[in-house]
Amino acid sequence: VEYLQSILETADFKNNVIHTRWLETQTQTKHVVTRPTDRNAVLLSASYIAWHVLSDARKGFLSQIERGRLVDVADTEGLQRHNVTLRYQSNKYNVIAFLTGPSTMNLRLGEYCYGPVVVRELNTSK
Repeated sequence: VEYLQSILETADFKNNVIHTRWLETQTQTKHVVTRPTDRNAVLLSASYIAWHVLSDARKGFLSQIERGRLVDVADTEGLQRHNVTLRYQSNKYNVIAFLTGPSTMNLRLGEYCYGPVVVRELNTSK
């Protein structure tokens, strides 16, 4: 996790100018990597889980509409919000993720709200 966090924080990754050789140079370069705080680890994990659950729900909903199914209000539940429960370092965390845009969400952990979390997915198609 620490290694991935250091990769995700590099300017090259943020600017999407990475390639295989770049990754190899990163693995050969010795980085001082610090362990993320428990809160950051939980928020990163929850955002990953929630994003994929909400994306799958959205794809399923759109598929039903494309097949001509009539939409009911109950069908829209789960498209904007997802509850994530995680255990980390012997603690249980409940995080609520709310979509706020096509690629953004806010996370609520306890009384605090974090965000917007901007999600960028790598384009794997060529």
